[in-house]
Amino acid sequence: LDCALFRENVRAGIIAQNDNVAKTIFRDKIQFAYLNLPSALQRSMPLGRDSQSELLFAHNNSSIRVATSMRSGTLQYLHVSEFGKICAEFPARANEIVTGSIPAVPSNGVLFIESTSEGQEGAFYEMTTRAEKLAQADKKLTKKQYRFHFYPWWIEPRYRMDPEGVVITDADNQYFDQ
Repeated sequence: LDCALFRENVRAGIIAQNDNVAKTIFRDKIQFAYLNLPSALQRSMPLGRDSQSELLFAHNNSSIRVATSMRSGTLQYLHVSEFGKICAEFPARANEIVTGSIPAVPSNGVLFIESTSEGQEGAFYEMTTRAEKLAQADKKLTKKQYRFHFYPWWIEPRYRMDPEGVVITDADNQYFDQ
């Protein structure tokens, strides 16, 4: 959203795993953020169009869209959310993203693909495995090679609690023995 607001003629997109999630991301992340900007900023960055899936800004002809695919056109920014889930549940859509949406981002564009793995097969698994091997080899990457970043949830301090006072019963242990 920031790139679309502050740069001219930018096309940005977010791909979600299904239509309901796309609508939620658009409403709760994109529209919410724009509608909660300071009023002076909103006035200086008016909407040219506000649809169910896209904001187009009148002041700079930039836009941001949320959908399940981004084929056609050129995107300077693309975020593919939950690609592992898309690959596992919707292989045809995953192929559409690989063959249509990802190529819509030129080599000077920015592509983010994030997800949990959802198994050891499919395009997301193959991409991350390749990227992890390149990262371990410590080779200089080309603009079209994926950079591997792994951020496990358990290292985030806000996801931890003080263990003092936590009691684990025998009933709780059944979850840890699996």
